[in-house]
Amino acid sequence: MIMMGIDLGEKNTGIALSDFTNKLAYPLRLIRETNKDKLAHIIKKEVKISNADKIILGFPKNMNNTIGSRGKSVLEFKKKLQSLNLKEDSIILWDERLTTKLADQNLRFLKISAKNVKKKSICFQPC
Repeated sequence: MIMMGIDLGEKNTGIALSDFTNKLAYPLRLIRETNKDKLAHIIKKEVKISNADKIILGFPKNMNNTIGSRGKSVLEFKKKLQSLNLKEDSIILWDERLTTKLADQNLRFLKISAKNVKKKSICFQPC
């Protein structure tokens, strides 16, 4: 099973794919699109090209488990994806609380600055 991870942003959306074992993920592309309808169509195309079975959609929640404005935006985007005939059970919301902190800890452990990571962002397909 291949899973596609989506990190929805206001200006940029990151997409990653898992390997068949779901133990490793690699960045696929960064999409610079602010129109969420267009973005949903681009992602639908990417799902088809990559044969992804599941979409893992990052779901930012507040630390007290409430849903803020960014979380509501993700819920709306999930509905857009579902309206494009992507099955509801194929889209999984993933609680993103503390994931940035964990990523920062891993980068520090590897002695990689966040500034260098941003500079070296790679797009594996035409963006």
